[in-house]
Amino acid sequence: MLTDYNSSITFNARLGKNLKSYLCVSEFDGNMDRTAKFEQLFSDTFEKNIDKNTVLEMNKHGGFYLYSLGLKGVKTSVSISKNKNKTLAQHILSECQSTFARAEYVLFEKYIAAQVAIGKALDKISSVGEMRLDKKRLPYFRDLIGTAERILKENPDSKLSEGDFSDMINIQMLETVNTPEFQAQLAKMGFK
Repeated sequence: MLTDYNSSITFNARLGKNLKSYLCVSEFDGNMDRTAKFEQLFSDTFEKNIDKNTVLEMNKHGGFYLYSLGLKGVKTSVSISKNKNKTLAQHILSECQSTFARAEYVLFEKYIAAQVAIGKALDKISSVGEMRLDKKRLPYFRDLIGTAERILKENPDSKLSEGDFSDMINIQMLETVNTPEFQAQLAKMGFK
């Protein structure tokens, strides 16, 4: 959460307080304006790929993870490439956008699995996503709800692990690729 000096508060919480504090002290010489500009640059760079409520945070060992302000109780680690010739801020901004998008996808999977594990129904979990995720990322969450539904239908004892999701997504993709409609589109494009 950013508080500006006009007494207004914005909820662009993309950098966790530990990461923001580290960057402010270690890389921006305690300059809050530079830190705020970096946070805005981070938000602008990755807004198309991660939900507005997804936060990048740094743990006390220097590792990174994502969590969501809207989907409480889960986090997932994210690897940020490092090079001696760049600052941490430069590393974060030069990270591939798909790294954050994929980590957020895993975060959604973990949230769904954790909620199912405590007995919540998939329709209730879906409604939480409807209320708390932005329109750009909501379709991915909905797809994962559908995938979880199919996993549980075919294997009621599943713990909805990342592997279970991955296996089912592969099955669903193969089913799509093997439909006559998809094959017809491939043939139109010259693939056989």
